[in-house]
Amino acid sequence: MKKIILIQKIFEKIFKTKIKKFENLEFNKSKNWDSLKHIQLIVSLEKELKVKIKTSDVEKLTSYKKIVDYFI
Repeated sequence: MKKIILIQKIFEKIFKTKIKKFENLEFNKSKNWDSLKHIQLIVSLEKELKVKIKTSDVEKLTSYKKIVDYFI
């Protein structure tokens, strides 16, 4: 559960807003989640969670749900 809260905080930091419905967030469908924000998000996740995400996985992590499932 702590990891999910940390992921949510990372999302809010990158998107610079308080997010009410995380489950609705998707790359290129959510406001401001473009390719640049996607890379910033991935880098922040790696840094904060102290992991290395495989390059082949980066392009698959296109929604909040997929990101949470990846780390949980």
